[in-house]
Amino acid sequence: MSDYEIILKDRLSDDLIENLLLQRGIKDRQQFFSPMFSSSHDPLLLNDMIKSLKVLIKAIRSDQTIGIWGDYDVDGISGTALLYMGLRQAGAKNLEVFIPKRQDGYGISVDKLADFLNRKIDLLITVDCGISNAKELSGLTIPVIVTDHHELPSELPDCYLINPKLSTDYPFR
Repeated sequence: MSDYEIILKDRLSDDLIENLLLQRGIKDRQQFFSPMFSSSHDPLLLNDMIKSLKVLIKAIRSDQTIGIWGDYDVDGISGTALLYMGLRQAGAKNLEVFIPKRQDGYGISVDKLADFLNRKIDLLITVDCGISNAKELSGLTIPVIVTDHHELPSELPDCYLINPKLSTDYPFR
């Protein structure tokens, strides 16, 4: 490959990346690829975040068992791992994790949830799922925090809901 072809290939790659970023509304390439924590949006602007934190802090301080139900896709698995590590670092001692298999389907199934709750879960946190599971989450006697970014269904679960689409003040819906 000639020097010209290498330069042209690199330039096309840069143009492709630039176009993809612009199509997604991302104007600052540097900020996207090398984000600074200080330039992040305030997570306390998310719907139910403060209420959820109070419940979570209480659970950690009283050594309750916190169940983390993650989705099986890449953002569900990585989000579950990050939440697990963050809760451990915050002092949570009793953590249970469940990630369904793809054949179990998206979201929360009643059967799998019953099995998971039999582990004596005191607080349930979902990662990347749960916003469409009003029926499955109704009637639970423990607090539930749903963290999800998916589209909002017509019926929402009756629990703490952290979803940027619910937050009128959060700048990145």
